[in-house]
Amino acid sequence: VGSSERPGREQVPQGGAQWAVTCPCAGSGWRKAREVAARWSSKPLPLARLPEEAVVHAEHGYPVSAGQAAMITEKFEELKDQPGFDGQFLHGGKPPRPGARQTLPALAPTLRRLGLDGLDGFYRGRLGKRIAGALAALGAPLPLDPLRAQPALPPRPLEPRPTGASPADPRKT
Repeated sequence: VGSSERPGREQVPQGGAQWAVTCPCAGSGWRKAREVAARWSSKPLPLARLPEEAVVHAEHGYPVSAGQAAMITEKFEELKDQPGFDGQFLHGGKPPRPGARQTLPALAPTLRRLGLDGLDGFYRGRLGKRIAGALAALGAPLPLDPLRAQPALPPRPLEPRPTGASPADPRKT
């Protein structure tokens, strides 16, 4: 799966930074959600207020769910040597147990910065440059330009309809 930027690849890597081939869309997704929510309220929350709860949980911790504990345990051998994994997700070098307190101290200042600088900072500001630089240092094939260019696209709203029913006759099932 070679390219002009990374020639010679025979297959897609199955782990590590080289596997980062998509752009994270959380920041632009949050921005788009704020745009939609602004149409529903005459007084939307200030951007700096939005990440406050997440900052508290990142700094002071939250209980590890059974699903998180199971996933980290399942992926432990695959991820244990990845840069930053131990410091962020392991407890004493081991997967956490359900209910253990998980903190994410590096995430809190990132969330604060997004609240102060704006959500585009995730892609176009200092944070975007740091993300692209960290990925490049790890050999990831995701340069800064795709981060800058990615938009969030709002999905079409769901329109649930029971099987066999139509809007004209909701009694049919």
